[in-house]
Amino acid sequence: MYKPKLSHAVVTAFLEKWSGGSVRNLEYVDFGFVSTIYSFETYSKESGRSEKLIAKFSAHENAGGQEKNQFVHELTKGSNLTVAEIREVGEVELPVSNPTPYDTENFSSDSYPLTYSFIRWIDGEHFPDLQFKPAAPWVPIAIETVEQISDIDISSTSGWGWFGPEGIGKFKSWQEHLLNSCFDKSKSRLYAQHRDRFEDGFLELETHEYFSGKLRDLVEKLPDVRRCLVHTDFGWDNVLVNDGAVEAVIDWDNAVFGDELYDLVRIGVYAPAIDLKSVVRERWEVENRDLEHFDLRWDACAVHMIVDVLDWYGWSENPASYAWMKARGLELLGEGPPVTEPVPGSSYVL
Repeated sequence: MYKPKLSHAVVTAFLEKWSGGSVRNLEYVDFGFVSTIYSFETYSKESGRSEKLIAKFSAHENAGGQEKNQFVHELTKGSNLTVAEIREVGEVELPVSNPTPYDTENFSSDSYPLTYSFIRWIDGEHFPDLQFKPAAPWVPIAIETVEQISDIDISSTSGWGWFGPEGIGKFKSWQEHLLNSCFDKSKSRLYAQHRDRFEDGFLELETHEYFSGKLRDLVEKLPDVRRCLVHTDFGWDNVLVNDGAVEAVIDWDNAVFGDELYDLVRIGVYAPAIDLKSVVRERWEVENRDLEHFDLRWDACAVHMIVDVLDWYGWSENPASYAWMKARGLELLGEGPPVTEPVPGSSYVL
């Protein structure tokens, strides 16, 4: 289950039980693909006044992301970066209205295991969508924020790639993390659970295998890089701004330890109107940041992201975005025409 559906009454009852009193202004927040989110106000015994919080609910299989947000909040204390404060993370069983066939076989829809967290509300608007030329003035701000993320001290952590709330990366190297995303039909959960989408739907087996082959070729040449904190989903919906400045970076569920270029590459892949690769190179030459093997590292990050996102669009059944990402990937490899339109379903319009 990607996004548990909860009724307003169920959420209200849970929050009132948690707070020990009434809750006000409960509103569903239409945000994200994995968690169900509500904003609400409750009385804070600590401050003696009303407090606005976010309640976030995830299916049990996605619980690690919520605990990771709490870890990243602690990790970034003392840095110039603001990360939303996690007040509490816990588990609860609540009725949901959208169980999958697997969920129905293993759990009761009236008592489905969820992980919840309460997060301090932060005022701000979503970061402008850099897919569009009017957002270009925000490019230097985006780069500076990613650099701040990269420069956070992670010496208390270890490993590479995806990490849990203990701060231990799953892999021994960045290369191993990248290769782990390569498509293998015999091991792919996407292929096993949605084979019909490959055989009769919009997914193309040869496309997944092609980009995975390109990724393997790039990783084979890839040198070791500086180990940094990487958000992996930096952009419009996960960055809050106020008065022309970044207020906070939120939702660190998919963060990894890896190459500091990765978040910048992600912005560049989704922003075909901006030659972000050249912009970053010129800036880093002035700042004397690490430009060693820049092109190879950029390309490896880009193809890895394409492999991952094609998989995600398969899971979320998004054929239009799948086709867009395939075309964008071929363009970046020099094997397809320029992509001039933004990804379908973008949050901003010209």
